[in-house]
Amino acid sequence: RDKNGLQKCRRQIENGVRVFSLWKRGALLIDEVDLVLHPLKSELNFPIGPKDPLDLTQSRAGKGLRWELPWHLLDAFFVTMGNRQTVHESAEADELLERMKQKIKLGCKIQTLQSTPHLILLDRGFYKKELLPILAEWAVMWLSLQRTSGLTDDQMHTYLKRPKGKPGMAQEQKSHNRRGSITRRNSESAMVAKKQLAEDLHVRVDSLEDEFVKLLNLAHDWLHSFLPFVLQKIDRVTFGLLSAEELKAALKRDPKMPESRRVSAVPFVGKDVPSESSEFAHPDIVIGTTILAYRYEGLRRSDFKTLLKKIQDEMWEESGPFAKRPSSKNFVKWVTLAGGRVRGTKGSKRKLKRNLEGKLFQATAFQVSKIDKKGQAQARADRELDIWPLRLLDLEDPEQFDVLYALLRRQSDLIHFYLNREIFPIVCRHQALKISASGQAIGGELLFQRRLGFSGTPSNLLPLELGQCQYEKGSDAKMMYFLTSPDIMDYVRIPHGWTVDAVLDIIAQANPPYHALIDTGALITGYTNREVAIRLLERGLPTMDGVVFLDEADRKMIFLRSSQKEVPLSQAGVPKHKRFSFYDQVHTTGMDIKQALNATAVITVGKDMTFRDYAQGAFRMRGIGQGQRLHAFVIPEVEKLICDQLSRADIKCTPPPKPAEAKDAKSFSTVVKPTTNPREYLVNVSAWLVVNSMRIEKIMFNMLCEQNVRNVWRKLCFNRLITDHPKLGTSAAKANSGEIEEAVDVFRERLDHSVEASVPVVKRFHTKLVELSETRKRWLADPERKATVDKVLSYVASAEQKSKGASKQLDTPAAQKRAFDAEQQQEQEQEQEQEQEQEQEKEQEQQPIPDEELFVKKKYNIKVQKIHSWPLSYLAQEMKDGKKGKVSHPEFYPLGDFKIYPDTVWGKQSGNPIKIPSSMLVSNNYFHPRWCALAHRRLKNVAVTIEWIPDSQNLRTRDVVSVPRELTAQELQSIKRTFQMFSASARSRLGSGALQRPPTSARVAMIDSNGRILANGSITVSASLVAFEPDDKNSGFELLVDTRDVIKVDYMAGDTVEDQQSQMYIKLKKGFLSRLEKDENELHEDSDDEEKKKLGGEIDDDTKDMKLPMSPAAAAQLGDGVIMFLGGYNAMENLHDHLLALVGWYHKEQIAGQDTKLTTVELREILRALGMTVDNEDDLKSRLAELQVSVDQNGGGLDLQKITKVMIGADHFNRVQDGRFFIATSLREAEALRGCIHLRQGRRLVEGKNAEIALRVGDTLIDATGGFSQAGIYEARQARQIFKFFNSDLNYSDSEVSLLLSGVKYNKPDARITWFEEIRSCRRRSRKKWMISPIYPVFTTPDEYILLARRAVLATIRLLIRVNGMRLLDAFRAFDSNNDGILMCSELYGGLEWLGMTLMPHDIHEIVKHIDSTGEGRVHWDDFEKALTDPELQEDEHEELENWSTEKKTKARFMRVRIRPKLMEELWVDPRLAGIKVVDDIPMTVLQEIKIKPKQVSNFHLVWDSRHSNSRKKVSIWSPQLEKSFALKRNKMRICLGHYASTSYSKPSKSKSMLIELTDIATTQIFKSSNLDDAHLNHLVPHPIRYKQIWSQVDKKSSFYAWKPIPPNKNYVALGMIGTTTNQEPPLQQMRCVPVGWTVVSKA
Repeated sequence: RDKNGLQKCRRQIENGVRVFSLWKRGALLIDEVDLVLHPLKSELNFPIGPKDPLDLTQSRAGKGLRWELPWHLLDAFFVTMGNRQTVHESAEADELLERMKQKIKLGCKIQTLQSTPHLILLDRGFYKKELLPILAEWAVMWLSLQRTSGLTDDQMHTYLKRPKGKPGMAQEQKSHNRRGSITRRNSESAMVAKKQLAEDLHVRVDSLEDEFVKLLNLAHDWLHSFLPFVLQKIDRVTFGLLSAEELKAALKRDPKMPESRRVSAVPFVGKDVPSESSEFAHPDIVIGTTILAYRYEGLRRSDFKTLLKKIQDEMWEESGPFAKRPSSKNFVKWVTLAGGRVRGTKGSKRKLKRNLEGKLFQATAFQVSKIDKKGQAQARADRELDIWPLRLLDLEDPEQFDVLYALLRRQSDLIHFYLNREIFPIVCRHQALKISASGQAIGGELLFQRRLGFSGTPSNLLPLELGQCQYEKGSDAKMMYFLTSPDIMDYVRIPHGWTVDAVLDIIAQANPPYHALIDTGALITGYTNREVAIRLLERGLPTMDGVVFLDEADRKMIFLRSSQKEVPLSQAGVPKHKRFSFYDQVHTTGMDIKQALNATAVITVGKDMTFRDYAQGAFRMRGIGQGQRLHAFVIPEVEKLICDQLSRADIKCTPPPKPAEAKDAKSFSTVVKPTTNPREYLVNVSAWLVVNSMRIEKIMFNMLCEQNVRNVWRKLCFNRLITDHPKLGTSAAKANSGEIEEAVDVFRERLDHSVEASVPVVKRFHTKLVELSETRKRWLADPERKATVDKVLSYVASAEQKSKGASKQLDTPAAQKRAFDAEQQQEQEQEQEQEQEQEQEKEQEQQPIPDEELFVKKKYNIKVQKIHSWPLSYLAQEMKDGKKGKVSHPEFYPLGDFKIYPDTVWGKQSGNPIKIPSSMLVSNNYFHPRWCALAHRRLKNVAVTIEWIPDSQNLRTRDVVSVPRELTAQELQSIKRTFQMFSASARSRLGSGALQRPPTSARVAMIDSNGRILANGSITVSASLVAFEPDDKNSGFELLVDTRDVIKVDYMAGDTVEDQQSQMYIKLKKGFLSRLEKDENELHEDSDDEEKKKLGGEIDDDTKDMKLPMSPAAAAQLGDGVIMFLGGYNAMENLHDHLLALVGWYHKEQIAGQDTKLTTVELREILRALGMTVDNEDDLKSRLAELQVSVDQNGGGLDLQKITKVMIGADHFNRVQDGRFFIATSLREAEALRGCIHLRQGRRLVEGKNAEIALRVGDTLIDATGGFSQAGIYEARQARQIFKFFNSDLNYSDSEVSLLLSGVKYNKPDARITWFEEIRSCRRRSRKKWMISPIYPVFTTPDEYILLARRAVLATIRLLIRVNGMRLLDAFRAFDSNNDGILMCSELYGGLEWLGMTLMPHDIHEIVKHIDSTGEGRVHWDDFEKALTDPELQEDEHEELENWSTEKKTKARFMRVRIRPKLMEELWVDPRLAGIKVVDDIPMTVLQEIKIKPKQVSNFHLVWDSRHSNSRKKVSIWSPQLEKSFALKRNKMRICLGHYASTSYSKPSKSKSMLIELTDIATTQIFKSSNLDDAHLNHLVPHPIRYKQIWSQVDKKSSFYAWKPIPPNKNYVALGMIGTTTNQEPPLQQMRCVPVGWTVVSKA
């Protein structure tokens, strides 16, 4: 330790002790004592220690989940108001959001939601009843994609709707009444809660993944607590971001202000007045308010500029074409979605039309700034906003920046990107310790012996040691009389649909005029005080010369009408009757502005006001009751709150008569008048405000009681430290059982913001205080102190009973619900609303993390090589055939022969030359083979290429008959597979006529086999459902079946034309109706089979999630699997035709009159995927004719043979020419050749020869000789891709990958990888992994035809999902049978078969390997979406999808289908189970030879101890040593049952630490027992199937995680637990479970 630092600390302590002694002898006078000692506002919290990431920010389930969930939930509100949603590709999401939109409209209509200044929640009852169920479904959608689910949607929805702590609340009261330790009572309550939840959800709670349980609990907390809390707050009134001016002022006051306060939302003490140094205490409230603040206010200019600068810098570090770099693509997406267009981008105009309306500066209820409204009008006037590309953007140019800032500041995707990357990683960190103080320190005897306090608004909620409050008689009665007297007050009702401007109009145009506006209700938002003054003068106030307001420095200013300037009020000289005063919310207390004797003021009433706020604001009029009057402005939302609150107290609340309807907001002033006979309404307002005060005082009471209890031992420990502080840091401090150390620890409070990984249990507040006092019972030995604590506890117990009913009713469900609600509210206000003083410290510098992907250093030849010249006549020399069939030239050599330093000289493997089209060459001046004879040499990129024609007279297109090669068997098989997939795609289009057909409906009668009518009603046939709705709803004959279950349909017309009656028969799948015979309750009965209760990969019973199509009694009257209907001839014929087409499609029957041969349309799609282009339909037919491939008059008839012929003649089809070459050259060589081209203008490049050349940079032709003719599109593009491959480029489009594959397909994938990696190793660039880049298929796919087949499969899947009325997310969730957010091969197999595809297991494996970017053998949602999204067709598909979807009712039911998997061999194997072998059974004779005996642990290994942690106790965790060190006994095996804990840093007692030893008595000690190998042990004493994290302590120096093992089934039990120092799940082999029969239930 630093001795100087220690001595400095001791001197500080001595100085502090002297100050405390001086205070102790003095007296304290406290003004405004109720505010100074306010239990909530007087708390000072000072976190200490290092900052660690919050739970679920860097978890195994993913990064940033702590803030991604609230973003998703809040997005539901913003989407309904016109913003772009973050959940795409889901019809279910659209349906949920539409329902949400209707509920929000309803809430605004009935005044349970307020829409000004933005959406504000007024009534939690409305939220719980109407919004919470929809939000729970919205949360389920997000949870089901987090890869750790295990519950069905219904189970998650049930849990999320359940109030917190509902299970076990009654048991919690009973367990508290029993004697026993706190730990035992808490454990009992938790067990009861877990058991109750398991029964309700029909699951084993322990079988769920820890991360998923945490996410589920986090979602529950957000839905029930955090979300309604933040939705009740008003931006820039109760929370908000620091504006640029406020941030500058704050940094001036405190240069060391924490970074989190600069970038996140902070509490506001009033409208537009942020707190000076406080932040929200609860991290989830910080997250919620920060999201809302950025979406309400948008990015600040400094935020926006900093973010774009970082994105620009990242773009320059990225590789590939600028337009394809991730940063550029993100920028284009943000601009396009905001309604602008980035110059030079394709497709932006098409998207612009779709996004401009309603998305360009949307004037929603969330965007209220007047500046923004002007920007919106201007933006709508602009037909198009052209934005410079990111690389050309100049952020220092005000003109560019202002346009871009106005366009993007509120763009939701950009805000999400900014928060996710820049803000929340900083904000979402916490400190595990804090020191705190409260009003108890000065109100009690801790610091001052004598204390006297006074206030104009006194309260009895004061520290216990301060005594009782002495009230002045008559003051409260006087205030109440004034505020309810019609002689002094008037009641003004503001009409529905009000806005801030409308309220200002009413005030400015009133006659007789108003003289002041006292905005206690904070209704005037979105304007500064100066702007309000200007607005009032602009809108009216004809009798006023100016408006008085308070500026940012709290100075009284007046804005004068005459000069249009503001001056200090003291210098204005404006008479009191000629000026108007505006009191903003913050200045409605403690601010005096003199008014005229007969002045009338407006006082506003807001939802969060109390009676104290109302009275303080009203008495700004000092002459109230003496000539001055007030008009209370009440908005309809507050009127609704008043009536609802008073009705609960059985007070009849009659709302005042509605004012006349205003045509628009501008005409409000003409219809708003004071109410006649306002006394009743004024009394109701005051009564409601008193109730609000009582509610807040209840919260204050709970907080005060906890502070009173803590103060008992805090005061004692403080005095002890004052006396014994010299002993601190010495050995004497450890004397007396460490009392001094514990006295210090009393002031160090632990903070835990982790999310529970188990079923949470809510405790009563009284129970919490009892447990708190028991943890400090050492300091309560004195009877007087114990009596003080008991006195406070009795207050709490009495309050809980009296406020919620008699004590005998505490165990009733209704009382429990009320107790829960009260406790929830207390927790919310205490933890979330109290402001926390943050520690001021510098941000810790982070050490740079080394980049593992940097290039690998090698020994390079750095000798400068001379560029040699060569005669221009070489360009006229043809490439000659050389040795071994290779071509040769004096200056150029084939690119396929290129290789670097030949490592074979030293016995190492080298990159051998590969086969590349012979037209691809390399110049010796670019890279000469001898340059790498002795060492590697750096390679430069091929920037310029030469397109060379040695003799233009010999240039000819390859003929079909000249093609020397036939397709290999593998290529033929790939083409065949491609044809099959595109045939299926074509057939899908043929069948889509039935699928996209609108539902067919008709009036029919359901009949039995004898023709007897069972029910009359209506039948509807759609692509997904066959529904029969009987006229008699109680008949039981309602039918609802999936169309896929219909296997046959037929109808019989009447005997004569006049009959006009037809019968239709529908036959269902075998066994379908037999399932209807079961009672519905039986379908959901719990199975005793433990395996059926397992979650994660289970295959449920067919009937588990099945909905009954009709009643069992009705089904019994029908034939065996046949349903018959009778109806009109025409109607039945239409029904039959529609259903027949659907049955034919779903069951693979050939559609009449159609064949499945490809058309030229499908062929062009194949060619496009291969990179082949044709100009138009006529050009395609012309080329096919050259290949002697015929098509019919409709462009069809292309069978497999014809398609194969096209592929064989691909070179001719693509106009590939012999005699044309592409050369990689150096820049100097290209410069010289360009000079030659210019010098030879008008003449041959080589005299007497027909040589022609052209120079290219990428696809751009920069110069060429006069007689040069360009190559075909295919040949030029293929050459470009091969040179990109040579340049080690990783970025390719799908068609470019196909072109590259066609050029390198004659090489094995391993050879391609070796050649590519060897070349890349000689380039100075970052070594990014090609496995996760677009080039990946080039190294894993033999040829372009296989790749084409895979793409054909994906195209077919995409088409079938679309024609079934689904979107990608709907399909993914439907395929994901176990809701774990991951598709296994079996799930994908079942889903594709359900879509109507016929595939084999090996096809599924190919698809999964192609889609999966991780190589795990599973499909995640991101990969699924990426693989099935066609960027070029995505927008059009969305449009078509809307046309193809069926009616809403059918669609809503259909998209929630759950598809059963089809079992097949999986590619993914759980790594935890890898290598674990188990025998099927152990014979009894073998079991009889195995002896089982408990043994003491011989030795231990330390796992963790509590040193360097925040633990109050000494604790250590040890693992047992299983092998004996002194002997080798091979017939014995010791098994670990768990880890052992010690209450010190020493090893546990060996005599009390036991493990189990198994001995094979049939085998001697020197021979290894075959009965005790792993396979037998895994059957007898198996490993757990997984672990559940039940506790953790995260610290940089000392982290610890406790894991509970989960036994394989109910026949085994785990006796111990495992401890680790990382959050990685321990290996399953670390411990074993034992049979239940070996154990007895412990009575401890």
